[in-house]
Amino acid sequence: MPCRGQDQPYPARVPRSWTRPLLLAVAGIALLQSSYILALPPFRGADEFDHAFRASGVADGQVRLDEPAIDGRGEVVYVPAALVEAAAPQCKALPYSQPANCRSGAERSDGRVAVATAAGSYHPAYYWTVGTAGAAFEATTSLYAMRIASGLLCLGLVVIGLLGLASGRRDALVWLGALAGLTPTFAYSSIVVAPNGIEMAAGFAAWGMVLSLFAAPSRIPRRLESWFIALATLACVVLVTVRTLGPVWLLLIVLCVSALVGPREVLARIRARPVAFALAIGATGLAALAGLAWSMSSGLASGSAPASDIVSDKGPIVAFRWPLWTLQAIASAPLKDDSAPAVVYALVLVVVMGVVGAGIRRGSRRARFAVLLACLLALAVPTGLVLATYQSQGGVWQGRYALPFLCGLPVLAAWCAPAGLASSVGSTARRWWLIGGVVCLAAAHAMTSVSLQASELQRAASAEDDTWLRLPLVVTAGLAVLGVLVAGLAMSRIPRTGPPPAGDTVGQLAGRGLRDAGA
Repeated sequence: MPCRGQDQPYPARVPRSWTRPLLLAVAGIALLQSSYILALPPFRGADEFDHAFRASGVADGQVRLDEPAIDGRGEVVYVPAALVEAAAPQCKALPYSQPANCRSGAERSDGRVAVATAAGSYHPAYYWTVGTAGAAFEATTSLYAMRIASGLLCLGLVVIGLLGLASGRRDALVWLGALAGLTPTFAYSSIVVAPNGIEMAAGFAAWGMVLSLFAAPSRIPRRLESWFIALATLACVVLVTVRTLGPVWLLLIVLCVSALVGPREVLARIRARPVAFALAIGATGLAALAGLAWSMSSGLASGSAPASDIVSDKGPIVAFRWPLWTLQAIASAPLKDDSAPAVVYALVLVVVMGVVGAGIRRGSRRARFAVLLACLLALAVPTGLVLATYQSQGGVWQGRYALPFLCGLPVLAAWCAPAGLASSVGSTARRWWLIGGVVCLAAAHAMTSVSLQASELQRAASAEDDTWLRLPLVVTAGLAVLGVLVAGLAMSRIPRTGPPPAGDTVGQLAGRGLRDAGA
């Protein structure tokens, strides 16, 4: 049953009128990713050479590594000698790298050489995909192929999240919240050869689809809903597979959406499609169990932290570094302690706080509770994890680790506001509010990518690398600005399937208003 005031039903399939804006948004995000690919020297991402070695090994069939490295971090893997040679300058420039991680060892009969990788215990699914893409190339070209493959995987998952949002609440505040969730750290991580980026993108996709399936103001038609359940399952399976904490982030997403709409509404939606949701939950549960089994058998659940993550102070105070984690989630590249210009953090925080503030101010009592719960969980869960492990792993936590969950916080807040900005300002003011937010985010991304490239030009290991595909700084900045502007403005052009529901709040689900909707 449609939401009150919506006199046009949802179509049975994705409308063609969505296609052009969504494609433009995809093109914009791809341009943004390209600015970070060009700004970042080869193998300069956080332990990127370790992950590239792991990907090359998995693509060769070396799924589980069990030979401990001597004079190196991690396990031994056999990769092309040209890949080790290309990564050596960046590897040797890091203070925590050890000899076996940066140089070739014994040679196999097929010409592959031994090298140590600190990523040898990680789940192989992601590495097989990007490693296969890089297998057709050599040395630095192979690394760039892996980056492009990783970027495309992340882009596809982000599109799934946008499609979910487009089916529900399409207004300025929601789209600005979605764009704000794609922070500079998120965008940078999406092009680095490492599983962090795809975990973030899967979290974004899960947020968009779960909100669409359970918190949309009106029910999606059965045929379209079937496709969305399948896409949601794909996103959730990826999220619970690629990294150990994926199931935790998925549970938190489900918890917050349940707090938003109420457990009864969630169960009612599931009962309406019992077979489809049973298959989705079963597939996700099996993937989570398989991922947990891999983590347990590989020692990830109890193993020591990478040397690049550990801090010298192992006191409990490391569990309460909330301001630092927040800044790291906004902009931190290429390593966790490399900061962006201070104005970047101010610009992103202004937009995020504006979106969250609007959601809290205009939302119902239940909606405000859901947003505040998400904020509390974003602080409490990392603190609890660090307190449980700091004696063995020190200050291993980084702000980017929580981005699979954090990226949806502004989206959740925007979803809670009655008809988004339309409820409080006129169309002209709403348009300028959106443009102002998009411009702030474009400037933040441009300054982050330019600062990254400029700082690397001062490092010998990067500046002397002739294989670094870098362009003038103005081009890097232009790609970032153009990408964000195209993506943001294209999102805002996705049309509604019907006029905005009167009194459109998330509490009015399937024609049933929550009792506290007017609170």
